[in-house]
Amino acid sequence: MPIHSHQRSGGPSTGLGLALAIVLLVCPVAPRDRLLAQDLIGSSRIAVVDAPSDLARRLATADELAERGTWPAFVDEIMRLTADAEGQLYELTPGYYVAMTRAVQSRLATLTPEGRAAWRERVDPLADELLAQARAAGDPTLLERIVDRYFASRASGEALWLLGELAWREGDLARARQYWIRLLPAPETAGPGSELTGIVRFPDPEHSEAEILARLVLCSIMEGDLERAQREHRVLAERFPEATGWLAGREGILTTLLEEIIRDAASWSEHAATAPSGTFAGDAQRNGRIAAAVLPGELAWSLELPRPEWIVENAPDQQFEHPPALVPVASRDVIAVNTGRHVLAVDESTGEPAWPVLNVPEDAIVFPPLPSTGRRSLDRPVFSQAAVTSTIDAQGRLYAAIGLPVIAPATIALQQEDPRLICLDTANGEGRLLWSLKADELARLDGWYFTGTPVAIDDRLYVACRRSRPELECGVVCLNAGTGELVWFTRVCGLLREPLTAAHLLGHELLTVAGGQVFYTIAEGPLAALDAETGGIDWFLSQTGSGQSVSSAEARWRPPALWSDGILFAIDAAQTEVTAVHAASGTVLWSVPLDGRVSHLVGAAEGLTIVSGSQLWALDSQTGEIVWQAGSDDPTGHGFGRGTIAGADVIWPTREALWFVDVETGIPVQRLPLAARYGITGGNVSVTATHLLLTTHDRIVALPRASAQEK
Repeated sequence: MPIHSHQRSGGPSTGLGLALAIVLLVCPVAPRDRLLAQDLIGSSRIAVVDAPSDLARRLATADELAERGTWPAFVDEIMRLTADAEGQLYELTPGYYVAMTRAVQSRLATLTPEGRAAWRERVDPLADELLAQARAAGDPTLLERIVDRYFASRASGEALWLLGELAWREGDLARARQYWIRLLPAPETAGPGSELTGIVRFPDPEHSEAEILARLVLCSIMEGDLERAQREHRVLAERFPEATGWLAGREGILTTLLEEIIRDAASWSEHAATAPSGTFAGDAQRNGRIAAAVLPGELAWSLELPRPEWIVENAPDQQFEHPPALVPVASRDVIAVNTGRHVLAVDESTGEPAWPVLNVPEDAIVFPPLPSTGRRSLDRPVFSQAAVTSTIDAQGRLYAAIGLPVIAPATIALQQEDPRLICLDTANGEGRLLWSLKADELARLDGWYFTGTPVAIDDRLYVACRRSRPELECGVVCLNAGTGELVWFTRVCGLLREPLTAAHLLGHELLTVAGGQVFYTIAEGPLAALDAETGGIDWFLSQTGSGQSVSSAEARWRPPALWSDGILFAIDAAQTEVTAVHAASGTVLWSVPLDGRVSHLVGAAEGLTIVSGSQLWALDSQTGEIVWQAGSDDPTGHGFGRGTIAGADVIWPTREALWFVDVETGIPVQRLPLAARYGITGGNVSVTATHLLLTTHDRIVALPRASAQEK
């Protein structure tokens, strides 16, 4: 396997590395010689969003008033705008939309001293009264209202601090981090008219920067990300070595207190995860990784899988051309596979049906409870691909979308039914159906249909949906996980693309959830962020990358975005570029084209983002620079399925082998010949507590995980 290595510029141990680490806490900044995606997005305007032009004109008027120093009139206009802006979007640059409240806050955060004094003179009494009410009631909604309506007031800084404290107490560490980060100094290039337009920070917080940085280190420790905690601790030690304060109930020098906590945390057993949770890519951030190395042993068991109905049987080259479509998940010693038509559940240790009834292989089918023997045929041809999966939440409830994975059905369809979302009890009910529904059975969703598997966070489910008539529209639904009842629904955008007349366009849209936000990677190229609590749209990018378009015949499945350290990584619709986005604001940090097809975002580790496709690449997460590249020009050596990160290795499947590649260097450390050793091809890699699973086109193969001593 040839390795093409590139020298990484500025590691964490160098002076430049320290600067980059500081930027990580504030906002990653791309080198100026890289293409800014704000300039690239407008090249392909495939999506249409609701952004009222009258509000944009009023904001322009406020800008003119600020330029002239007419502060009373400016304050009047801004106060009217904040009252009218709730739920509205504003086009900040071509193709890049943010919540109108964020656009207003950007102005308020960068006011001149005279402007800020005028603003505070008017709003501080109102904000102070709300803050007193919020303290008395312990009501976070009042704190949010202060931030939304009276940002840059003195009370709004304290509201951000308290919101972080409340999120911390509730265990929502990612959300706590996002609140506290807004109290850090803004990057020099942030603000209206700059490269980092959408990044907004409170201008003059009362809490010290050292206090805020210390709390970010605590967040990383409690999230189990000791690598990030140590990196953040180095920044704090370099900048504020003698800063003191209260932390975790103790008073002292902040760096010393954190050193002790990090040392203790290294032995916490809960951080030594042996397997990710039961959803695609291991967690809702789509960045699950295994802490320990995985050394596969001999074949333990294999399970034959039914061919997905959208795989065309009369196309003998399709299995070679397209990677396997099914991605199993595991939880509580049960492995579940959604085929789009059935859900199978088997015992992790044996591969036998999880809940045998007749002691026949068909016992593995837990949905539908009485499977038919006939094979349903497609009513129309299909284009593109779909990677189909399911989700098992912490309560053992399994969620799956049953039906043909279509994102744009043919306008002339004969008998195709919309997908149905099901919930099965795998913890106590042996796969018993708890509830099922179609999207158009929900209030306000007439004509809508689900387009993917939900992601589960606590008692909520988030799932993508669409409507194809009278135009293509995309949305996100939030449901109660236990009952399937609607919590909120948001229409995200319309698409300037006509559905095919006599063919279905396949796809399986998976959402990413992190930092109190839901990220929607739309198959045609747009990317959106919504508030996980309310469904409000935080920002919207009409396209990632350069906007290169592909035909329906060339389209491939687009994976969900990957979230890591406050950065969102996405692959473009043409699968030729990787884009990094500041997750909280939607500001694009860098966009890098790669030489080959980019199919999967494998994970982020050691300051690198690992992506795979025809080759395997490691990109510097801060700059997008290619640190190393591995692979072969021979198609048989191209990637064939989704890999994962385990310990210090990237596990990467190709058609003929399973490669173990060192994350930091890109040097192969092991090659497992699949055909010669097991008689199988490559496929999608999953890791459970005891097995490495490889899902090919027609079966799951389980290889036991051996320890280094056993090997």
